Amino acid sequence: MNEINTDIAAENAPEENNGEPVAVTPPADNTQFQLPDRPAGLTNTEWFTQLADNQGYLHNALSAVAPIDGLSGGDQDIRSYRISFKAEATEEQRAAAHALLLELPVKLRRVRAREAAIAELDKWFNTQIDAGFHASNGLQLGLKTEDVTLLTGNFIMAQQAALIGMPLPPIVDMNGTTYSFASVDKLTQTMLEYGRYRANLTANYAAQKAEIDAQFADPPTPVAE
Repeated sequence: MNEINTDIAAENAPEENNGEPVAVTPPADNTQFQLPDRPAGLTNTEWFTQLADNQGYLHNALSAVAPIDGLSGGDQDIRSYRISFKAEATEEQRAAAHALLLELPVKLRRVRAREAAIAELDKWFNTQIDAGFHASNGLQLGLKTEDVTLLTGNFIMAQQAALIGMPLPPIVDMNGTTYSFASVDKLTQTMLEYGRYRANLTANYAAQKAEIDAQFADPPTPVAE
């Protein structure tokens, strides 16, 4: 299996604070507060970036957990925001808002790290596709979707041609070499090799993507006792 480097710095390491800090009082049970639903049409990265960089979006996110009048600061770092709470805001709501504010950079790093790892995996996969499949008989066959479609169609026609005693249709490989099979059995052997290789490549990609998704998933919410 291809190794993808997904090592990143510890996400919960303290960050440098370049502005005036908020007074942080994390909830006693360390509950992970859920962000508002992502708006339709935005990727996760776009959503978290807007939450982190735009006071309007951030105001809405914080308002979902506590009554607030607004925000100030935040020009250099999200941790430099000051939250102006309404008088009726409880201590639990204030703690929830502060925890959410400090959680956003961690979530944003996690999302960006995942997408970087997926991009690296995609690059590896595309390289394998571009290289094609080298069959045991010397043919180099394309692995792109259109190649699979053409080869599958050719194989179906070859089977029908064999049934009525006609010559099998030739195959032109990635190098422009035309290859004619002497029998449908020989063609079937090559197609089985080809299909197995393409299926294993896809399964390899899916397994590595699942590993990346698990690595960068949000931590589970602790269950209050």
